[in-house]
Amino acid sequence: MNTGMYEIFKYATESYYSSTAMKYAVARVPVYDLKGNLVETKYKLSHGRNPKYTLNMYHTKCSCLINGRQMNVFINTDLSEILTGVESQISKTGSSISELNENVKRMLLHVINASDEKDTDEECPPVMIQENVKDSPKFKCSSK
Repeated sequence: MNTGMYEIFKYATESYYSSTAMKYAVARVPVYDLKGNLVETKYKLSHGRNPKYTLNMYHTKCSCLINGRQMNVFINTDLSEILTGVESQISKTGSSISELNENVKRMLLHVINASDEKDTDEECPPVMIQENVKDSPKFKCSSK
């Protein structure tokens, strides 16, 4: 999965599993590396004491792994709902995946170029353009 698609998929997944309409219990488990960077998010679904499946989202690799006894719940139900969220997010922003990838590239190049300077409070270009500009993510460029 390319970076742009992964970021939209990650956003749609978080929205879906945060929904109050979920019929299973969802445990969201963030995983951090030694420097405190979020490198993985796990979503563990269960019904009572019965685990359904676990979705592992690896943020450094832009990949996902589904495992568990009832992966079919994810494949037959949850994945289609998440993909509906992906389509909705793409149509809301009016941007293509290519444009999102280009924004990620510009942001990373900006961070790399800013790392040559000591400290800067200059903002990087936003990665994702949302309907409401004040809701779009901001990234501080800093060599700290």
